This record gives sequence, structure tokens and C-alpha cells, in this order.
Amino acid sequence: MTPYTILLTPLRSDLKRRIAEQEAEARLLGEGLGHLPSGQPVWQGEGSLELSLSHSDHWLAVAFAPKGMRVGIDIEEKEDQAARLLPRYASKEERETLDRLGLPPIYLWCGKEAVYKAHSDRLSAGLSQILLVDRDLFEVEDDEGVVFRQPITYIEGDGWVMAHTLTGRSVPIRLAE
Repeated sequence: MTPYTILLTPLRSDLKRRIAEQEAEARLLGEGLGHLPSGQPVWQGEGSLELSLSHSDHWLAVAFAPKGMRVGIDIEEKEDQAARLLPRYASKEERETLDRLGLPPIYLWCGKEAVYKAHSDRLSAGLSQILLVDRDLFEVEDDEGVVFRQPITYIEGDGWVMAHTLTGRSVPIRLAE
């Protein structure tokens, strides 16, 4: 398995949200954080690394991976909001899968976001191209019709859920002829 690093730091509660996010980013990443014109964060510091980051109300999560591997991370705290908005981001099949697995909707939301961040350059239709098939596995159909399975890992904390994944861990689906 390819090694990668996850950093987690709290956001300061005495600052406005965006200022707290910027302070946490500077604290963890220093001058290494840059952004593409699309807004996607990129690592510009020492070393050849890929980067993904996510903010929740109280946390900043950052994942680093070796260059050439796209990494995705998401951290969420809003379990009630994830449940309330479920029909907006989950198909009927996914809602049935959540029920079958006994998972709260925040796992689907968080998992889809992490997978999307890892593959966003190939998913012009967004989250609708990502389908939950099992607790730790999503099926993705990219813009060229290539279908593959993307493993995901979850970490639970006190009031939050984090999902992270690497593109190098994707499992292609090959149709038998």
C-alpha cells in the first residue's frame, strides 16, 4: 500500500469561520498551499506531493500522497444536515444500500465528497457519477464511460466523520467477454 499522511487540526473558535480556516491552513501548511485557477488546492512546498483538504465547522483535515496519485479527503460534522439533504445527493439504490448496511447518511455524503475530490478532473457531472456499493467501496463512472471501484476509509471522531481515499487504490472493473 502506498503511504500517505493525514493531518487534522482544530479551527480556532474565537475567529470568524473563513479566517479560522486560513489560520489553520497557514499553521499546518505554511507557504506550501497554493490553488489552481479552478480553486483546487495544490501543494507548492518542498517535496513532490499531492494534496487534498477539507474544512468542517471545527476542523481542518489535510491528506498528502506521492506525486501522481490523486488523494481525496472530507470531514463532516453535520449529521442532521446530511440526513435532511439525503434525497439531493443519494439515489434510491444508495438509500437502500445505506439502510441495508445500517450506515447514517453522513457516511455517504463524506465518502462521495472524498471520492469526488480524488477524481474531480474526470467527473464533470459531479457526485451523481459516484455510487455507494458497500460500506468501504464506491463505484465511479467517469466522463469517458470508464467504470471502476474506489475503496474508501472512514475515521470517526467525537462528533465528526472523515473519509479518505487514493486514486492509486482504485479497482478497475473489467467486463468479461
